[in-house]
Amino acid sequence: MNIKDKQNSLIIIDDIFPSIFSPFRYEEYVEYLKNIENVYIFTTGRSLKAVNENRNIKEVIKEFEEKEPQFKGKILELNDKNIKILKYLKNKVAIFTFLANVRENLKILEEYNIPFIFTLYPGGGFVLNDNNCNLELKRICSLENFKKVIVTQKNVYKYLINNKICNKKQIKFIYGVVTPVEMLNETNAEKKYYKKNKQTLDICFVAHKYTEKGTDKGYDLFIEAAKKLNKKYSDIFYHVIGGFNKNDIDVKKLKNNIKFYGVRDSKWLKKFYKDIDIIISPNRPFELGEGTFDGFPTGSCTEAMVNGVLLLCTDELKLNIKFKNKKELIIIKPDGNDIFNKIEKLYKKPQKIMKIAENGKKKARKIYSKENQIYPRIELIKKTFEVSNDPKSQ
Repeated sequence: MNIKDKQNSLIIIDDIFPSIFSPFRYEEYVEYLKNIENVYIFTTGRSLKAVNENRNIKEVIKEFEEKEPQFKGKILELNDKNIKILKYLKNKVAIFTFLANVRENLKILEEYNIPFIFTLYPGGGFVLNDNNCNLELKRICSLENFKKVIVTQKNVYKYLINNKICNKKQIKFIYGVVTPVEMLNETNAEKKYYKKNKQTLDICFVAHKYTEKGTDKGYDLFIEAAKKLNKKYSDIFYHVIGGFNKNDIDVKKLKNNIKFYGVRDSKWLKKFYKDIDIIISPNRPFELGEGTFDGFPTGSCTEAMVNGVLLLCTDELKLNIKFKNKKELIIIKPDGNDIFNKIEKLYKKPQKIMKIAENGKKKARKIYSKENQIYPRIELIKKTFEVSNDPKSQ
């Protein structure tokens, strides 16, 4: 590779990209490749199995380059040979997704003295009220080359301030999650709703599998509610996307009314959502360990919402600051009976499904638009370049 001494090189080090099975980071990083002149992405593939990606990182990179040939040579496997490229690049800024990716690459940041930004999403090595995690965050945020942390949930913002991990000026609050443009693009295909233009009520559950019975995502509660509904209504069908199958929890009583699809990408899901009425997300905090939690709503839920699917989800940590309950989505308890009761009410008044789903779609498309997600991130990166390259700021 011919590396020249160019102005402003964005460095990304990741453990999953360019797998399409982590759609939010895939969208974010591809947008950087499109909108920032010099971007180099180093990837380990260490966490590919966490998103049910069974190929190795070389195969994933090869597929990406075939799909996006204009970016060939920009995605490099992280190893001792490739990382030496950093020696030839000046005016560097790095950006990371998740705390774990920062932690594992601190030596590189220090060795090459790279100013950096990171997004502190829930998960990925970040847990609440953990002394070791707090010490790690304080160390990272006290480094001379640390520039900004992006937070996406209000409790994380307050947590950083209250625990004196960093100050307000060091935090950029961007609520939500980057959503694939594939999901945001309108299509000509007509959205179908129960009793409007189809005779079945279709309910889905979409999540990666991290525990045996999916208790962190509430898969067990989804199945519990489905069994109760199935006793009374034969025209309700249940669809499961992710690493779950019929052997995780006994679903024999649901017979042919439940279907498992495995892990699917955003392009496939967009078509799938045209026939889905409701997505259920009864996720529970602290199931994967003390201090662990999901953002509100999850990335899978936002993708469904922007395609006109009604979201029923839990909010045990009171993270919702944008959506109106019962107007744009429906808040549920992590309880099978509560889920059953709320779906039964919607079943009897199906016009509410379409009304709330349409309101939710309109709000979600605004919140998760490129203008509110990608553009602020690109602006932050460019400002970091300016500050880092200004001798007066050194």
